[in-house]
Amino acid sequence: MKNTAFAAILAIPAATCALAACTQDFPEKEPRQYGDFGTEAYGMLHNEFLWSGTQAEGEAKAAAFAQTRDDLVWALNTVAEAPVEDEMLPVLEAFLPLYDPRPDGTAGDMPRMTRDVADILDAFVADPRNLTVMAELDGAPAATPDAVEHLLGAVVRHPIALADRAIALTLDLEPELTRLFTYLHRELPTLEDKAPSDSSEPSLLQRLLAVNIEVTDEPIGPIALTARFDGRGAPVVRRLPTGDFPAPFVDGDGDGQVDVDDLGRPVDDLGVPIDLPTFAGRSTAGEERDAIGRPLVDNFIPYDYFNLRQTVVAYLMRDGRKLAADGVPYDLFTAFEALLGGRVQRDDLDGPYPGFYVEDAPLLDLLHVVNELRRYPRLVPLVRTLQHLVEAKPLLFRQLTLDFAKARKIFEGAPSLTPGNALFEDLHPALASLASHGLLRSMIAAARTPENQALFSALATQMRYTDMDFPSDMGTLTTSLHVDNLHFQGPTPWSQPDTTDAQRSWFQKACYLLWDTREAPVFLKLFDQQEIHDVQITNDMAKLYTNAIAGQAVIALGNSFLEDLAVQLVDEFDDLTPSAEQLNLFMNHDQVETGNPVCNQGEQVRDHYGKALLALQTSKGLASLRPWVKDIVAAGRQDDFVALLSTLAEHYSEVAGTTDGGFTSQGTGFRRIEPYFVRLVDETEFDRHFLELAAWADQESFTLDDGATTNVADELDRFLRWMLDMSAGVARRGGQTFIESKHGGIIEHPSRLQLLVDAFDRISAAMDADAEAKAAWDRVDLLGIFLDLDASGQALENKHALDVLIALVPILADEAADAIDDPDWDASIATFDQDAEDFFVSRGFGAAVDAMAKIRDTPAHRAFVDELLQAMLAEEPPSADTDLFAANLQVLSLVAQMHVPSDAVTQLLRFLGVILDPQKRYVLNLMDTLKRMRALDPEAVMTSMAKNLFVEPEVGRTPYKIIRDAVKRTTRVEPGSTAPYTAADFGEIMGGLRDWMRDDQKGMERLYDVILSR
Repeated sequence: MKNTAFAAILAIPAATCALAACTQDFPEKEPRQYGDFGTEAYGMLHNEFLWSGTQAEGEAKAAAFAQTRDDLVWALNTVAEAPVEDEMLPVLEAFLPLYDPRPDGTAGDMPRMTRDVADILDAFVADPRNLTVMAELDGAPAATPDAVEHLLGAVVRHPIALADRAIALTLDLEPELTRLFTYLHRELPTLEDKAPSDSSEPSLLQRLLAVNIEVTDEPIGPIALTARFDGRGAPVVRRLPTGDFPAPFVDGDGDGQVDVDDLGRPVDDLGVPIDLPTFAGRSTAGEERDAIGRPLVDNFIPYDYFNLRQTVVAYLMRDGRKLAADGVPYDLFTAFEALLGGRVQRDDLDGPYPGFYVEDAPLLDLLHVVNELRRYPRLVPLVRTLQHLVEAKPLLFRQLTLDFAKARKIFEGAPSLTPGNALFEDLHPALASLASHGLLRSMIAAARTPENQALFSALATQMRYTDMDFPSDMGTLTTSLHVDNLHFQGPTPWSQPDTTDAQRSWFQKACYLLWDTREAPVFLKLFDQQEIHDVQITNDMAKLYTNAIAGQAVIALGNSFLEDLAVQLVDEFDDLTPSAEQLNLFMNHDQVETGNPVCNQGEQVRDHYGKALLALQTSKGLASLRPWVKDIVAAGRQDDFVALLSTLAEHYSEVAGTTDGGFTSQGTGFRRIEPYFVRLVDETEFDRHFLELAAWADQESFTLDDGATTNVADELDRFLRWMLDMSAGVARRGGQTFIESKHGGIIEHPSRLQLLVDAFDRISAAMDADAEAKAAWDRVDLLGIFLDLDASGQALENKHALDVLIALVPILADEAADAIDDPDWDASIATFDQDAEDFFVSRGFGAAVDAMAKIRDTPAHRAFVDELLQAMLAEEPPSADTDLFAANLQVLSLVAQMHVPSDAVTQLLRFLGVILDPQKRYVLNLMDTLKRMRALDPEAVMTSMAKNLFVEPEVGRTPYKIIRDAVKRTTRVEPGSTAPYTAADFGEIMGGLRDWMRDDQKGMERLYDVILSR
């Protein structure tokens, strides 16, 4: 009786058709015995097709439908399995009020829903481009043919309570969604098709899927196989041990790939497509297959398969778990309010809306600068340089990445330099000058020298200490060996202010000394009493010392007698070309006959900071600097070298103004980084690895795409020169060719690096003005996905981070190089700023931000979204058939590897704009109806029916797929044909469904009349 009642309810459409089509009386018949539900439902549907159209059309459809009888009976019975079989009749009865008109006279929920669907189908069929896209998608070979069904099945079977919570969230977001739909309905139909790409080249997503990541100490969940496709959109066929392709696959043209037709389907030697799906069940395909549905040809698996969970894409998706867990998406939307200039009322074609004040948006300033950097004329060689580094030195790249992670951990607690400081601004001219004269390139080359290997440790030593074991009589230091054997003592008291010499590190003192001897003249002073201005030893003590480091210092008094006398009177000099080591002793000994050098403050160097020179030598810093300083002196840029350290002196102290010793400080507090730099040297191998990289880069050359040879260090140097060029004339987003100076006033014609720093400064200022946005921005840690250290502090928390980075960089470099060579590259640069502004100012973006904010601030919605994201990325699903992660990967593989024209997605988006017409309210109407249906279905019978639709007893065999394919085959232009579906077929299929929904004689409208007459 249950089956009979169920069949009777579903028989209403067929009975309606029969009553409308037949007027004669029928003789009474004996009551017959009903079969199972599937058999009875099949019979009614068969008759429905038989009586449709002309007699010939009906017979053709019925015959095609009959070819799938056994599968259909199984599918229909499976859909009706318990609890559907037992509970459907009460549910259908409970749904009857949904057919009644609403109090305002408008159609009831159910009629409105089917009429909406009919309208959507009508719009789809009305545009021939939609039908063409459907045919292209349907005919393209698929890596995982049933990927969409697997995803739908996993969703409906998942233990998360999806329906009610998703409906509640959608309806609660109605105001925001209406604004978003208004924007999308207007904008999506304006999309333009892209130029077709080279069909032989794999897409970025295909390339990311092609790279396997092997991480043995990290769980990756159950295997999710897919077939590998080539750039033509054809499955990759494996060769037999003999080297041949397995029959019936052939390579007639000898290009090393199996032959395919225009649709990308492999063909045999006669050009006939080979019907061998990459996955299927034995009963549906008719050929031999293994337990997971892969075809077998003489016990050989012909297609190449790979585990989706071990691809770069999968690992990147898994990393999304940390982003979701940390609330990064919510924090980004919180920060947008400040980054995009706050809210104002704006207007577009649809009227006023709360938009962003992008005219003063720091985020757009940053994007503008990034866009300017895309104009670098040697961008391809630069990305190829980075690619070559990762490919040629993967171990060194790993080591440096780990060093960077450790440095990140060390510096995360470091106090910032004082806000608004001008350190970078003041350093920039010297850096720019060094770069323009090739001296940053020279610094890289210096890394190859043995002396330079102690550079970082020497600097750390000078920062670490503030005292040394000097003898009471400095005159006992007579040779370089004596200085080298001194020992450091007195750890720098970083917890105390650096307002006295005793609390300043040796490096701080050395910077002060250079600052205080810059352009300081040295005159002969007889017996240290009478200064003789006619006899000048040097007009710039700091410059003389710099020359001495390079072995180029010369004392030229203009008189040979005086010069000979000077050598005789100064014990430390053995000729007129003193070394830096000799000057170290000279400045620290009491020069009774010639007088002691005096700094700009009027103090004798030996009693001021002269000992810092001995500390520089003892730490091996003097020897480490020598290879680079030689090149600086040869280029005549001693002033730049002195300016770098002098600028640090001006910014070293945290106390602004004049400090102990007469030094003027900007109060920036560069000293704050000293303890962290020392820890960097002590706790990592960054110094060794960095110098190893620099030494390698200095000598390493490689060949570019155009056949030209370039050196790694040369290429990096060119980019640094371009970034620091102070004559570049780059403009801010508003067109101004200046930026504000931290000292007041403006900097005219800033370099690209200054423009970039200015954009970040604007972001910082915007965040400081909005406490909530700043807190959210500070929580956003995208680098943390790859660079957080584990509990040991010796490895990365993310076990696959380095493997992914090493795989990702070369692929991204290839894609970037291809994009730069694209004819549209220059055009996209020209329009990028305006396009970005138009997007961020739009009604749609503002609505999306508001929707995310409402989700963030509504605990029930946020909990639902978080739970759903967690389920989608779960490595260990509750069961295999609720594995949302694998199902999503399979759909991604399907989308990435299906070979369809590039405008197919564009056309589907255009149609989406039609569906989202806010006046029609299709989506929200559906949610309203589903909400009422859920309320009338407390036992969730409809949910059970949905689950039953996706039961998969064997690969590729689900009720949903069988019913769908049967209807498609029956209602196409030529029912039962096995030829690929055409646009005309989909026009017939979807148009027929539309007509049935609107038919008031044999369709849904007639059914509504019957129900309303109850």
